Amino acid sequence: MTKGLKAARRENKTRLRGTRCAQDLVPALQVYEDGIFLLPGGSNAGRRYSKTWRYQDINFSYAAPEIKAHILSQYCALLNAMDVTSTYKLTINSHKMDRVDFEQNVLLKSRNDAYNQYRDDYNGMLELRVAETSGVVQDKYLTVATTRKTLDDARAYFARAKTSLNTHFQLLGTQLEELTAGDRLKVFHDFFNAGAETQFRYNAEDAKARGYSFKEAICPEYAELGRSYFRLGERWGRVLFLRDYATFLSDEFIAQLSSLNRNMMISIDIVPECKEEAIKLAESRMLAMSKNRINYLQKAQNRKDYSQNVPYYMEQQNSAAQEFMDDLANRNQNMFYATVTCVITSETKEQLDADTEALKSVAQEYLCRLGVLGLQQLEGLNTVLPWGMMSVAVDRTLTTESLMVLSPFKVQDIVHKNGIYYGQNAVSHNMILIDGTVFPNANGMVLGIPGAGKSFLVKEKVSEQMLATDADIIIIDPEREYSELVRALGGDIAAISAASAIHINAMDMAENYGVDNEADFNAPIHVKAKKALTKKVAFLLSLCEQFVGGEQAVGAAERTLIDRACVQVYKAYIDSGFTIEPPTLADFNETLNGFPEPEAKQLALKLGSFTTGTLAAFSYQTNVNTDSRLLCYDIHDLESSLMSHGLLVILDGIINRIARNRANGRRTYIYIDEIYLLFKYDYSAEFLSELWKRVRKYNAAAIGITQNVSDILQSPYAEKMFNNSQIITMLAQSPLDLDKLADILKLSDAQTAYLENPAPGSGLLKVGSAVIPFTNDFPRDTKLYALMSTKPGETLTVAV
Repeated sequence: MTKGLKAARRENKTRLRGTRCAQDLVPALQVYEDGIFLLPGGSNAGRRYSKTWRYQDINFSYAAPEIKAHILSQYCALLNAMDVTSTYKLTINSHKMDRVDFEQNVLLKSRNDAYNQYRDDYNGMLELRVAETSGVVQDKYLTVATTRKTLDDARAYFARAKTSLNTHFQLLGTQLEELTAGDRLKVFHDFFNAGAETQFRYNAEDAKARGYSFKEAICPEYAELGRSYFRLGERWGRVLFLRDYATFLSDEFIAQLSSLNRNMMISIDIVPECKEEAIKLAESRMLAMSKNRINYLQKAQNRKDYSQNVPYYMEQQNSAAQEFMDDLANRNQNMFYATVTCVITSETKEQLDADTEALKSVAQEYLCRLGVLGLQQLEGLNTVLPWGMMSVAVDRTLTTESLMVLSPFKVQDIVHKNGIYYGQNAVSHNMILIDGTVFPNANGMVLGIPGAGKSFLVKEKVSEQMLATDADIIIIDPEREYSELVRALGGDIAAISAASAIHINAMDMAENYGVDNEADFNAPIHVKAKKALTKKVAFLLSLCEQFVGGEQAVGAAERTLIDRACVQVYKAYIDSGFTIEPPTLADFNETLNGFPEPEAKQLALKLGSFTTGTLAAFSYQTNVNTDSRLLCYDIHDLESSLMSHGLLVILDGIINRIARNRANGRRTYIYIDEIYLLFKYDYSAEFLSELWKRVRKYNAAAIGITQNVSDILQSPYAEKMFNNSQIITMLAQSPLDLDKLADILKLSDAQTAYLENPAPGSGLLKVGSAVIPFTNDFPRDTKLYALMSTKPGETLTVAV
């Protein structure tokens, strides 16, 4: 036994007495609000403290071989970075979904409006999805325990440890989330009181004032310890440990062991050993084996048996010892002591026995053996639960690569608090809830061939955002697919064409138009006005270039005239503090025509058709409610001669809208269907690319929808937009588009398989750096489904 293991056992050694009351199940001596626990044990070096962090899982089980190799390599680096003065516990906590949390953070709340029938439809779908699954979710924790002289020393140590460990977890594609005292205590409360999770109450100040112990907040009402089981109230439980390891163990072992849909925890306790002690241990083992070999041969010679060879098992042991030494000395391997324990709880003793056999069967499939901790159930509980304790001595000596195989990773779930429902994880079957505000931006893309379910998926998101949030939503609709839904949800439709009575003023300019950083939002109005005017001049230059035939048709002189006319026509509007009606293109053209330069009159003549003539669709004051919570720009009838101009004006109008919303503290979502249309025109493509970069600063998100992935990827702006999109939804793809997406998004073969002939509404979600296969099915016997469906015979018409 090395010095490191001796120290770990000494510091974890506690005097355990029989449980006289349920509180004896709680070994912690004291808790602190920042989540540090004082544990029994310790040594002359100080007292024992622990701290726990939660981390999100990563996609491992279905990753391509090269991705798995990368993950395992990074995991090795994490293991090698572990401090030899501490012990580490990786815990997989499988537990039933918290019903109260589901109702509070997932189901849509009723409101005092006319749309609760749609909320009921949506909630019915969510309830159905939960009922179809096991209802078991997994949380994963890292608990670090260390011996320090004082609490302040422990706090300083844990702060340094988090910084180091978080760096490695980020390289794995996840990160650590610190648990407070209340967070940690709830984990134990929910384990000890399964089925009564909602009854957890803990307030440190209140407990102190009333003289209550924190143990009262988490312990069960009744506890009983048996020889090979325990009872917590009405539930039965058992602690097992990994007794025998296979010679070659699969990296899927822990994932499969934790896949049983029961309340259970699996913990991997890790004690790092310093390199010097590890090499001493390896040398002593080799010396002992060499001595055994010599003794065996000497005995054979004493028997006059000179033909006797060393037995095979001795050769194998010697070879293993030499390999172990080579790993430590030459292959950057460290030595660890590892203990794997598992606790499972069931409603009856019979079910507990059956679940125990099921776990043992999984272990046997991997040539391992699970054993029950006889007469050590309390010690086992203290070890497997994330206190930070190691109360059972069933450790195994492993190198970094051997310990790496006990990987705690399986499949990544994304469940953000107050997130929008995106479907079910196709591997874990858990709900996918995404809150785009947690990312650098919430921009997205929805990609798929016709019939893949793009429009339905987008309508589902629009519906949930309208019914569950206070955000504003803007839709650009080229195919008139969203009108019924918009009307049903009380929105406004701006059907734009040259012959339409609905107008959008291309000269509209909000106070915060052009503001790009937080400081400028609070700047004096004259500062913001200057920025807004500079941005508007650039927009009008692009618009005029399109009107008269491109950049070549607008020379330096014309640019100067446009700039001067813009400044003059906006003067009264800016002087009023943006309170009067903004000017129009007709005013702009009249101002140009009033300049003495012949170039100005010639330019005004060229712009005439678009400012005062038959194509002057954007030359009047806006007469549609552009402040509507749900606004749909219907461009189905917009003439091809006006399409490029119209798209540019609409995008500019969206900039004005989100600028006003930003000032009012409102969030905005912008959905652009058939986005490939905007990439057909250089001006709108460039403007769109700029919008994609800027919307984050306006508390907004832009989402593009298209079936023509190959078309947009030909644009030089598309790749930049993909890089600035944190949520990419991929449905069924054509072979050509699939190859291009795989190349741009670095998808593996295992991932692209989910895009080959999936069911409508199913495919892959790329959320940040995570790629998750998903399914999404909505009940067809609801009014909301009829509003969202585009299939003939399934649509619902709403009276205007």
